[in-house]
Amino acid sequence: MAASVLGFGFVSERPDSPHLKLAGVRAALYFAFAEHDEIIAPTVRAALQAALAAQGVGADIVVHPGVRHPYAFPDRKVHDREAAEADWTRIFALFERHLRAGS
Repeated sequence: MAASVLGFGFVSERPDSPHLKLAGVRAALYFAFAEHDEIIAPTVRAALQAALAAQGVGADIVVHPGVRHPYAFPDRKVHDREAAEADWTRIFALFERHLRAGS
């Protein structure tokens, strides 16, 4: 299991970009992004989603509408409590499902 909130660096122009090397990943994945983001372009989200689908890797990719980067951090002026709490709810549910399945 892995979760990423506002993560970047998954997609690059390099031939060894991480998003091109996902085949065989069997983990439950969660990625969350802000709709309005000066750091992570929408093309990055689209490339990540396309690469996951092309390589047969399932993942939850959430884009919070109307939300700005860095919404997840409560000490920032653009903090969006509802979006951040939605991420935590989904992440905890993901971990609970997969940890219970493994026990």
